[in-house]
Amino acid sequence: AGFGHFTNNISIGTGAILAPGLAGVGQIGRIHFNHLELNSGGTYEWQIQNATSLALDGSDRIGVYGEGTLVINATVESPFSIKIISLNAGGSAGNLSGFDPSQSYSWILFSYDVMSGSFDPAKFAIDTTGFTNSLAFNEQGDGAFSVSLVSLGMYDNYLQLNFTPVPEPSTYALMALG
Repeated sequence: AGFGHFTNNISIGTGAILAPGLAGVGQIGRIHFNHLELNSGGTYEWQIQNATSLALDGSDRIGVYGEGTLVINATVESPFSIKIISLNAGGSAGNLSGFDPSQSYSWILFSYDVMSGSFDPAKFAIDTTGFTNSLAFNEQGDGAFSVSLVSLGMYDNYLQLNFTPVPEPSTYALMALG
């Protein structure tokens, strides 16, 4: 937990928790690694304090740069967990500001130069027990979180968390007609 730059090979697996920043004191964190492995049974406790902040202080972020890589060793049968923790304006567990469950969002979890291992969103289990905002905006149900990859160039790659609201019933009707 906390902040820093790690130059050794780091492996987060069964029972290990990766937690940038300091919960309870209003500090979103940044940790940088030269080499980071996401293994089955490991957990990333990702904190978010502002849903709409484009600045680096709205949520935790991990960077994997240098001579190493971001390695995904987790499997579909035994995934790596991402525990989403919402923080209020004071930095304590609570509702984050700027979140509207009728809107779509994307946030960067990891930025990296090189990734090893195959990416499959099913290799990540998303735990929302620490997310206190409502995920529902209509009677159709809750919106959903997912993980995806974004590659904007050789040194501009991201593993991101997405929130997608539940479509309105009229959207289902349009899709059926299509």
